[in-house]
This record gives sequence, structure tokens and C-alpha cells, in this order.
Amino acid sequence: MNRNLEVALLSPEYPPSSIGGISTVCYDLSINLSKQGISTTVFCGKSNTIAVEKVSDCLRVVHMPLLSLPPRHLWFQVQNINPLLAMLKEFDIVHSVDPRSAFLAYFSKKLQKPFITHVHGCGHCETTAFVKSPISYWSVGDFVYTILEYPLNEYLTSTCLHHSDYLVVCSAARLDEMKRRNPDLDYTKVSVIYNGIDFNKINPENDAVEEDCSILFWGRLYYNKGIIQLIKAMALVKNDYPMVLLDVCGKGPLEAKIRSLIRKLGLEDNVRVHGYVTLKDLVSKIKAASLIALPSLYEGQPVAVLEAMAYKKPVVLYDFPFAREYVTDWHNGLIAKGGDVEDLAERLRAALSDKKLRLKLGQNAYDRVRKDHNWDTLVRKYIDLYSSLVQQNRRLSK
Repeated sequence: MNRNLEVALLSPEYPPSSIGGISTVCYDLSINLSKQGISTTVFCGKSNTIAVEKVSDCLRVVHMPLLSLPPRHLWFQVQNINPLLAMLKEFDIVHSVDPRSAFLAYFSKKLQKPFITHVHGCGHCETTAFVKSPISYWSVGDFVYTILEYPLNEYLTSTCLHHSDYLVVCSAARLDEMKRRNPDLDYTKVSVIYNGIDFNKINPENDAVEEDCSILFWGRLYYNKGIIQLIKAMALVKNDYPMVLLDVCGKGPLEAKIRSLIRKLGLEDNVRVHGYVTLKDLVSKIKAASLIALPSLYEGQPVAVLEAMAYKKPVVLYDFPFAREYVTDWHNGLIAKGGDVEDLAERLRAALSDKKLRLKLGQNAYDRVRKDHNWDTLVRKYIDLYSSLVQQNRRLSK
């Protein structure tokens, strides 16, 4: 393991100024690299001027200007391309955690450093799921991002994939999508490294009082997360479990319509919409829940599901390839037919009716993520990959 590496991570989004899948992966990777003694610098947005924050002896965060208008990932590159290219020369390897960093990948040859791109969800698949949703649930923001920005995002992503020296993909299901969409890529230069959980921060033992017949959902409130279908399923579950309770945590463009649907279905006593909650409060709700329902219609590899499993909670998902990769039906979770509200309700009822089943599913879920999604193991894969690419680059430079 080479601890003399100088690693640069690129992501317009980085906590705490922003949340989401890409920023979470970047944050977890940076923290775990630094814990291994790898000198790591994150270049991200959200500053009027370039400002350097020293987080620890091995971790710095360089905050850079970022116009808070879509498409943010494009403005981050346009605004900062020259200072970035100048500063990145001091590093051994550059890892873009956002696959839309086309400009940076295109100019990476000037750096003469290995350039890695991290691949998350598929824009085409996400847009397809969105287009299939009822127009009444579309928001202006999601229409702009998913439809109007789609050609730009596809172009940037494709350009970045073709100009990167190596690709890291979050799941085998996502890799299969790439092979169908980008058959001309060199797949000998692609590795699957799962999203991870930092078990040093996880205490799965239930020190909270479990609420009877309680279900938890959290995430951005838009159609592709399956929240509308989950609420409709709750109306069916209520027929057998009148006291069932669904907690919905998160904000998004559908919040008003969700509240309206709750009133329309007579679920005011069964569904609570909390909006944004702190991490501490979310963990408390996870521990208190009987089960977790996250029936997304499309994801790359959702960290939220992995977190639920790490807390030994049974999860109910829709049957799509991204879910089947880490959840086996009736073994470490329950999988309903994709998009089928009645089957989703049936799976929720099955979990609520059998505590022994919930305990079995939760323990198996924990064992699975502890084995395959543990940052203690995953970070070594990144370090080995970085070291190999750096050594190869040095040999070629001689």
C-alpha cells in the first residue's frame, strides 16, 4: 500500500454545503483515504473565492467559485478550469467523482497524470423513468434537469468517459448499462467498486424503542424515488393495519402534492411528512422503524438502502437490476414487482406481520453490507488502483 500518494478528488458538490449521492461518495472516499494516511485534497464548489480548509493532516478541501444555477457541474469547470489545471499538476492522480467533468478529462493530457472518472447512475435510464411518470407529478426543476439538460449531460458524460484513463463504476448493474450505451469503451480499464458504509460510525444495536407497525422513507421527494406509489400502497396496507405509520423524511418538488394525496386518501393519521431532518434525528427514526421502504424506480446504487441494511433493518424495494444486486428476496430484504403498488403493499404487509422475518432479514442485510460495502475494505481497492495507475504512468513517462 503506497501512502506517499497525492490524490486529488473533484466534485462540485461536497458536504455540508450540499447533499446527494455524488457528494456523499466523495466525502466518504476522502475521509477514508485520509484515515489511511493518503494525502487527499478535495476540489469542490461553494465559495466566492478560492479558499483552502485543512480538515486533518491528510485531508484538505479547496472551496472554489460556483454559480448556483443549473447546470452547476458545467459552471464549476468553466469558472475554475485554469486554476484547477494549475493546481492539479502537483498531484499523482486525479479522480473526478462527477462523471460530467468533460472539460477536465479533455484537458487531462496536459496534466500528464492518470485521470479517473467515477460513474454513478445512468442519465438515459433516469430520464426514461421520469418520462414514463404522470405529467401531473413533473416539476419545473426536474423537467429542466432531466429533460432539457439531458443532451448536455449525455455529451459531457460520454466525452469524459472516452477521455479518462480509467473508470470506476458503482455496481455491476450500472456496468451492464454502460456496455449497452457505450459499447466502444475499453472495458479492460474499468473496475466495479461498490458504494460503501463507514461502520466506525454505525451502531446497529437498537437503543431506541421500536414503534409498532412503523415504516420509514427518506430521500428527495420526486417521482423516481417511488414516494407517490408508496403512499398509495399505504392506503391498501391501512385496511389490514389501521395503526400503520409511515414517516417521510426529505424535501423536494412533490411535497405539496404528497400532502394533498395524503388528505385525498384519508391517511392524515398514518403518514407524517417531516421535511428535512438532521442526521441524528434520521438515525433515531431508522432505529425506531419496523422496516424501511425505498421503492425507487431507478438508482445507480443508493447509499440510503445500504445505510438501512447496516442498521439491521429489513428493506422493501422494487424489483429492478440495481436492487437485485445486493438484495435477495426473502433473504436480506423484500422485493416487490417493479412499479406494482399492490405488490408493494403486499410486501409491506408481509414484513409488518412477522417480527421473526424482520429480524432475519435485518441480520442478513447487515451481514451483506458488512462484507461487500465496508469502507475499510473498499478504500484499499482505491489505494491499490491509484498505486497501480501511478506506477504505470511513471514507467511510461521514462
